[in-house]
Amino acid sequence: MNDRLQTRIGGLTLKNPLIAGSADHLMESEGIMASVNAGAGAVVVKSFSGQAGKKQTRAIADYLALDTQWNPVPWGYGAPEDVTIAARPSETGQSFSQWLEQCAQMTRYAGHQDCLLVASLAQDDPAKNRKLAQQLAAAGIPALELSIKTGGDNDPSSLDRVVAVKTVRNLVADLRETITIPLWVKLSAPQLLSPALAEAAFAAGADAVTVTESHTGFIPDLETFAPRLGGSIGVGGFWTLPLACQALVQCRATVGPEKSLIGAGGARNGGDVARMLLAGASAVGLASSIILRGYQVIPAALQQLEAYLSARDLKVADLIGRAADNAKAPPKPHSDGDHWRQFMPSV
Repeated sequence: MNDRLQTRIGGLTLKNPLIAGSADHLMESEGIMASVNAGAGAVVVKSFSGQAGKKQTRAIADYLALDTQWNPVPWGYGAPEDVTIAARPSETGQSFSQWLEQCAQMTRYAGHQDCLLVASLAQDDPAKNRKLAQQLAAAGIPALELSIKTGGDNDPSSLDRVVAVKTVRNLVADLRETITIPLWVKLSAPQLLSPALAEAAFAAGADAVTVTESHTGFIPDLETFAPRLGGSIGVGGFWTLPLACQALVQCRATVGPEKSLIGAGGARNGGDVARMLLAGASAVGLASSIILRGYQVIPAALQQLEAYLSARDLKVADLIGRAADNAKAPPKPHSDGDHWRQFMPSV
């Protein structure tokens, strides 16, 4: 294990801070094994949402890479760095027993390469969560992620801060009383809610919190007069990185530097991983960039991160939260009161 890249998430030590984040490419064992083989410190499998047997969702899943003029570009490794990724994601299409068996097999496979396999549940039924989590723990799954989406576009009531905090606290506490394996909580929530929800998750017993904000968009096609991919879709890209870093900074300020935060959203390479570490993450999830460019993104990002650290004689632990803690509020004023004018257009 490379000491320079090691990081801690709660009571666990990962060989490196790059997590292959839960997404469609991790629905099947081949994608999970490819992520493990590529060197990820942890792999979070595609979430089980209880939509068992709905394989038709795979048939309607679709993806686009769009340039800065919102036009499609070829999908693959050579896509421009500044693409926006549009997606209509899928469900696993597996029964729970099938998914559980796959998780158990992949846990053993990952363990041989010092990679942590994390199962992920994405449903809000406490009784079902308890039952499924108990089976996961009994099967030897080493860690569990509970994915909670609060503040969804189709649920205005969930924007209520009190309701959202209570929901997170109750779901997490219920699972914490049920299992003893490490429990990570993934929060997909508006940025303003993230600190309060992270605080609630940790108070209820979470070992780590993944901070992310899902973005739903609508992109009209100027030629067909129809929306890209048929309607409202998930959107992401490099432009979400500053938003993810801001959420990390806010959460770190609320929960304290001793808590383990996982960053997600917009990271494409080793430099972006370092940026999220500096903003307060102890590890960073990559998903869209891997789906777009392939599993080679993982070793390339790790090489870039190690080169960055080596050049400065630093370790991952030396980066965590450093930029967040160096943020100045209020900012130091410029000595020239007219500094702002140089950025204004000519008249």
